[in-house]
Amino acid sequence: MKSPKKEGIIMVKDLIDDRSEKWNYRLIKEVFCQKEVSSILATPISHGGCPDQLIWHYEKSNTFTVKSA
Repeated sequence: MKSPKKEGIIMVKDLIDDRSEKWNYRLIKEVFCQKEVSSILATPISHGGCPDQLIWHYEKSNTFTVKSA
């Protein structure tokens, strides 16, 4: 995905409506191209409320790759 066209959007949470806890469709449509909008809206939002945690082990090289995930 390309960088957003609107300043102030630097994290995924910036694209989620605080009240409804759903994707902010209007904002996403304003910022991204249609292909990216479709990809974002197809991504489910977790409502588990779990804290972030490490879910993969580091490689000896300290490099994360898709293969190591």
